Amino acid sequence: MLIVPDVQDVYTPLQTDVIVLLSECRQHLEVLLESIPTMFQSNRTSESAFGAAIKAAFLAMKDTGGKLLVFQSGVVLNYYIS
Repeated sequence: MLIVPDVQDVYTPLQTDVIVLLSECRQHLEVLLESIPTMFQSNRTSESAFGAAIKAAFLAMKDTGGKLLVFQSGVVLNYYIS
């Protein structure tokens, strides 16, 4: 997981080793995917960085090519003003 602080100016911090073979890193990827809900359970930000994530993935893959599968989920927050 890489964190890029500015979604307006997306870049890939690492030029190599961003794209890896699934067979070599499957266990690490599964641990990351299982930990994401816990890592962000107290996050109350409802904005999405979907476009920036797609751009960063494109930049990471542009030299090697590949397939990008994207899933997006969001939470609808209701605010009541009394």
